[in-house]
Amino acid sequence: MDGLDAGWQPLGYLFHDGRIAEDIIAEWTTSHSDPFHLELTGPAGGTLIRRAASGADPLENDAIDACRILSGRGTAVGVLRHPLPL
Repeated sequence: MDGLDAGWQPLGYLFHDGRIAEDIIAEWTTSHSDPFHLELTGPAGGTLIRRAASGADPLENDAIDACRILSGRGTAVGVLRHPLPL
């Protein structure tokens, strides 16, 4: 993913990329207790909700990008400000 930021041509995501992202996001949900409503897109996409306020707008992001943000290689907003050292 960082290579794409450097101008490399995308190769596309493989199944295992989605599986790794899914595991990272699952671990991240256990690292803090804040409520969240995430709409993740891409190969590990899905909806994750924990005690989010009724009617709260979800935070939408690509799952692989979310992993980059959690590792400190991106701009964190909202609940994604809780890092997960990778």
